[in-house]
Amino acid sequence: MYNSAQGYNDNVVCVARESVYKFMETVIDDIVEMHTEAGVPLEFFHTGGDEVPNGVWTKSPLCSKLMETLPEFKDPKNLQSYFLRRVVELVAKKNLKIGDGRKWH
Repeated sequence: MYNSAQGYNDNVVCVARESVYKFMETVIDDIVEMHTEAGVPLEFFHTGGDEVPNGVWTKSPLCSKLMETLPEFKDPKNLQSYFLRRVVELVAKKNLKIGDGRKWH
């Protein structure tokens, strides 16, 4: 169990679900389309996710299974990096740079 900075215990996606990345791709596509329609250039996409609380994914069978295939991730809290890496790949396909709240990549 975990509590976020906002006091929630159910506000973090499961990084082991492929549907999360399909959702992210849909959101990115829609935002790119809105910017294009408005004639406003879009250069950066902010991912959020820099406030993932400790304890997220700890008891997730899907995340445990994912970590078995990713030996570099020995602790569920490190799956945040996995999520960011996957999203970086998605935004790169749209020729965007990514921000995670701390720095731009």
